[in-house]
Amino acid sequence: DGWKTISELKSGQYVFGRDGRPTKVLAVHDVMTDHECWRLTFDDGSEIVADADHLWLTLDSTELSDLTRRNPEWMAARRSKRKSVAKGKKSAAFTASLTERNKKKVHNYIPPPSGVVRTTSEIAATLRTRSGRTNHAVPVAESLDLPPVNLPIDPYVLGAWLGDGTSSNSGFTSADPQIIEEIRARKWAVTKAKSKYGWVIGNPRRAMRRSGRMGIVNPFGEILGRMNLLGNKHVPAQYLRASREQRLELLMGLMDTDGTVAKSSGSAEFCNTNKRIADAVVELACSLGHKPTIREGVATIYGRVIGPKWTVKWVAPEIVFKLKRKAAIQKLSSRRTSRFRYIVKCERVPTVPVQCIKVEAADGIFLAGPRMIPTHNSSTLLTAAAQYVDVPGYAALLLRR
Repeated sequence: DGWKTISELKSGQYVFGRDGRPTKVLAVHDVMTDHECWRLTFDDGSEIVADADHLWLTLDSTELSDLTRRNPEWMAARRSKRKSVAKGKKSAAFTASLTERNKKKVHNYIPPPSGVVRTTSEIAATLRTRSGRTNHAVPVAESLDLPPVNLPIDPYVLGAWLGDGTSSNSGFTSADPQIIEEIRARKWAVTKAKSKYGWVIGNPRRAMRRSGRMGIVNPFGEILGRMNLLGNKHVPAQYLRASREQRLELLMGLMDTDGTVAKSSGSAEFCNTNKRIADAVVELACSLGHKPTIREGVATIYGRVIGPKWTVKWVAPEIVFKLKRKAAIQKLSSRRTSRFRYIVKCERVPTVPVQCIKVEAADGIFLAGPRMIPTHNSSTLLTAAAQYVDVPGYAALLLRR
């Protein structure tokens, strides 16, 4: 139901597991001080500070390579390119029969690696391979699995207004007829304004204002006002924790208006001068299981600097546009780099208070940081064995490989 610092967590509350499902916090352990601390930086620019003994599930370069070679599709493609190695004076029919028999043979392959739990200090000591490449990667979490929410404005319509709507009212600017039709399809009236590309969302009517005087009232604008969005564009928290379908609809509304597709790579891009909205696009993408990056630049009009702008860019695993002209040229992710965050830096930092939690998820993993990075229970697994020492006859045995 929103962001919390680890110090705010309590037993019985819920955080997200790496499968995107909520997992219960079973225990919150005491704050620890004077620990050796490190800042881990990932290739998407995200950072997390953890102590030296904190645990992470990572795949190193060898395991990542094995992940590729043990992929059924990869092995099938390799087999299809192999030439027959049948030797001796055999007939063509015999060779063909042998080849066909080998194709049907069922092999018991070694399963692909799923990663190894490593401490922060172990990661720091093996950060790079001998050739200088990054050596550790953390899988990108799955899409957050949440139920639908009853929202005051359809998520696509809100996303479109946040992108190209007039901040102070229900006005909307668009040169794309499809966007207008998408809004109308969601039961909102859209009427033409005086300007060439101007529109008004909602159906203005004469009614009694709150002041007690008669005037023109627009139901769409009234809802925006109640949501504190007029003159204050941002994505409300309830939309960021809605169902997957609702979050994707919201993202599509934002991308149809202020998004584009990079001509060179086919990646999705979103650019805005409102950092709150840009950050919300990052959060939406992460919540859908994507791996976005964000960078700050300078916004100009006719060569004149007007302030900062923020660009969110990523190769998405799914279409993030409703607009047909944009969706047609968007390329979907196929490379492994879009499914992992690679640890590019591990720097020693001054010590800070640290804390461990234990979650109910079987793999002991929960999501941390604004980019929702999977991280581990850490030493909570060890201290959990001591939680019943006051029970007569209790005993515990800890085994570590």
